[in-house]
Amino acid sequence: MMRKLIAFCAVVGMILALSGVAQAVVLYQEDFETSWSGDYAPGWRLIGYEWGTTAPTVMTQASDPAGGTNKVVKLTVTGDGDPPSSTSWWGGAEFDDTSYKTLLRKANYPYVSVMCYDTRDGETETGNYLPSGCLAAIPISQIHYDAYGDYIYDINLDWTDLQHGTRHGGASNDAQNYYHYGSAPDNGGAGWAKSNILRSIGWHEFRMELSPAGILSYFVDGTLVGTSPRTDYLSLEDFNLYVWRDDYVTGDSATVYYDDFEFGQVPEPATIALLGLGALGLLRRKR
Repeated sequence: MMRKLIAFCAVVGMILALSGVAQAVVLYQEDFETSWSGDYAPGWRLIGYEWGTTAPTVMTQASDPAGGTNKVVKLTVTGDGDPPSSTSWWGGAEFDDTSYKTLLRKANYPYVSVMCYDTRDGETETGNYLPSGCLAAIPISQIHYDAYGDYIYDINLDWTDLQHGTRHGGASNDAQNYYHYGSAPDNGGAGWAKSNILRSIGWHEFRMELSPAGILSYFVDGTLVGTSPRTDYLSLEDFNLYVWRDDYVTGDSATVYYDDFEFGQVPEPATIALLGLGALGLLRRKR
């Protein structure tokens, strides 16, 4: 009996170990521990605003607002920006590297995640809140091939941004108290949707995963909070970090803290299941 128990524990350990190895292939990771010069961390640039004046935004290295010893990035937007200060607006930074794009096709089960520091307690605080932070991606909805079936380039960048995080206090859906996710309403997008998770003070992970079926899933701290109704997304691209500004603020600045930005590939659940079946086969042979 003891030998069977030991064998069973060994198999369980093997399954967990194999699952851990198969959890993710990290293609890029940035912990912002290395200092830099200029307004943006290496590999990042200002997000241009398509319909007006770009709000000035800078990235600086900062100490952990939670009191830890590690370094984080402080993303600050200043000035009135455009739209004017009578409405909410934003600033942000975009990940400036295109070499990874073909690796984040939906067949590879791509993901992107970031840690964001929240300063609002959604359970006890009331009123509008300034500022809010958001992770965004611009997906691809069509890929172009030549007559021989070889990949040439991406077309139809879908500007219904996939957005995930917190929202400014003036928004609908009790936005200031709950984490949100979704895409803009163009082309059948979901628009902003409120999750059932209240905001809380501290570091939180915002994560998006695109399955081979073209379904995008949103996670907060590892908990699934929603999916996109669209299934025609082909890849994840053009990653952005946003700072939302609230209504009626003029000539002021807003800051959000981020850390541990990364993207990569997640194996399909079937892969882990096969690993587990193989390990169970070992147990049967042992018996």
